[in-house]
Amino acid sequence: MLDLSKIKQEYYKIKLADGTVLKLKKPTQAMLITLYDMKDIADSEDIEILDKLYEFLLRIFNRNLNNIIYTKDDIQEILDIKTAMIFLQDYFDFHYKQLGE
Repeated sequence: MLDLSKIKQEYYKIKLADGTVLKLKKPTQAMLITLYDMKDIADSEDIEILDKLYEFLLRIFNRNLNNIIYTKDDIQEILDIKTAMIFLQDYFDFHYKQLGE
């Protein structure tokens, strides 16, 4: 019998500028589908792309184990666009690596 309760879950950690260390859960299937669908908005207005990006980041950040609830404005203050892209790349690299183990 496969006992899923014994599978060790790795959490992504990010240290924010204020010193807070967030532990983030892995992305859900729905989040992966949203990420895939986001490629279709490449022809959209820049403001629409940024809006969708920060909504997606909000979903990620609110899946934290620290029980901190963020707003989209909070995320926009925490992450400029360049840092947001670096974060997304590292976050998904971390979790894809976990899938390979």
